[in-house]
Amino acid sequence: MNPEEYEHHVADVLRAEGWAATVTRLSRDLGVDVLATRGERRLAVQAKMYGSSSTRVNAEQIMCLHGAAAYADCHESMLATDGQLTHEAELVAEKLGIEVRQIAADAARPTEQ
Repeated sequence: MNPEEYEHHVADVLRAEGWAATVTRLSRDLGVDVLATRGERRLAVQAKMYGSSSTRVNAEQIMCLHGAAAYADCHESMLATDGQLTHEAELVAEKLGIEVRQIAADAARPTEQ
């Protein structure tokens, strides 16, 4: 699975949970990979597929997601990753109220209809 496929996988997971989820364009997405809505809730999601590397999500990436969510007029934001966060990133996410979800990169995505 490549990073673009991972974004679609994250959107699929959200759809299975009852969200209407749309993957944004691959480049120049301004830091939001998936926009999801459920009722009046609007969620900005950044997907980071780092599980197969030693790279960790850092605090700057969390701060950028916070700004990107505000710019996209979202009420909530979430970082979806199959990897790890630095300790500082965990602290920033907690303080800013950004949900961090571990979503495994799964090559067996359901087909889109």
